[in-house]
Amino acid sequence: MPFDIFMIAYGEKNAAENWARLRQCAPEAKLIENVAGLDACYIACAAAATTGHFFAVDADNWILDGFRFAVPFEPAADETVFWYARNPVNLLEYGHGAVKLFPTDLVQARGEDGGAGFIDFTLSVGRLRYTEICASEHRFNTDPFSAWAGAFRECVKLTIGARSGNLRSRALAKFRLDAWCRRCRAGAAFGDWCLKGAADGRDYGRVEAGNGTALLRINDYGWLRATFRARHVRKIAIPAPAGKS
Repeated sequence: MPFDIFMIAYGEKNAAENWARLRQCAPEAKLIENVAGLDACYIACAAAATTGHFFAVDADNWILDGFRFAVPFEPAADETVFWYARNPVNLLEYGHGAVKLFPTDLVQARGEDGGAGFIDFTLSVGRLRYTEICASEHRFNTDPFSAWAGAFRECVKLTIGARSGNLRSRALAKFRLDAWCRRCRAGAAFGDWCLKGAADGRDYGRVEAGNGTALLRINDYGWLRATFRARHVRKIAIPAPAGKS
């Protein structure tokens, strides 16, 4: 069944090429640009949606050959569906940065509630389903800051996940955290910055695990840029931030 498809762009360096690629795969896709905030961008998609669910594609995502946004089942009204994305640095394939199918009404309700307050908005909307089909490559590593910030944010969440939930979910979070912190494909763009961000995020998650206010800061790109500068930057020019991951 057809669903609305949105790409969400907020200054990503590779947004234009990824948007062109998306239009090749889905000519009917629509572009949502320059909506600030990790929650607000999805809420803006829901406001523009005309279908009961909608696809959301972050602008640093390259759609892989063969994926055409077909859903081989009828998603429940309260169900968010994740495809998998390939990480170009450590080659993990899971839901980080992936194509998502959101229930429109529940995302709109999040907007009416104020939207913010979740360390990961995408995991807070309804029941979760993972197709385990790799649909895209999450090309977040376009410059030092973007590579560092993407790894930092994800590894904070994985560090928390490795300490909570059932045995399987904790083990899976630990496995992915270890891969982020240790694994780097030869020739991966800004792979060294990805490793630094992963280590910094792991350490931050360990220290701030019980501090909800501190954990929510990972969604504030002003705070992330300031943290990056304070820890690592002396002579590196920092580009405009990517809006999401």
